[in-house]
Amino acid sequence: MGEWREIPKEKAKRQQLFGIGGWLLVLAGYLGLVFVVTVLYQVFLFPEIYPPIGPTGLNPSPDGQAIRLTLFIDLLTSGVVLFTLFTKYNQFRLIASGLFLVKILLSMLNAFYISLSQENLLIFIYNGQQIIILTAWLLYLNQSERVRVTYESKISRHSFYDSQ
Repeated sequence: MGEWREIPKEKAKRQQLFGIGGWLLVLAGYLGLVFVVTVLYQVFLFPEIYPPIGPTGLNPSPDGQAIRLTLFIDLLTSGVVLFTLFTKYNQFRLIASGLFLVKILLSMLNAFYISLSQENLLIFIYNGQQIIILTAWLLYLNQSERVRVTYESKISRHSFYDSQ
């Protein structure tokens, strides 16, 4: 399962699985959608629910600050992963895995925090779905031969495509 061998870049480019396609294209679409929806949410919907300045002229509520931080991390994560995905940066898998793992841990902490306050069930559900989706993408990134061939010029030791 973890046995990968390096091949020359030119041979990697000739592999059938080389490039942004298949589930990797679905990941790009998902991250693009997350980026756009998060921007729209932060610009249009969020200021009405939690204004940047509280009613007394002070900072917003702790819930508002936590949500702002979550939205910022969503934007940062999706933006960085999309950039490294489309530039075919050779450390893409490691960067995306690290950011997804951090986002999973933060979603767990956020879900725990929300479950203690029991005020906003939608945020709890959002964090739960984030944990599930990002865990699936994390597993995909670390098991996918397409990701390894495209970004690291590696193929599985038992690859069907080794003969190309």
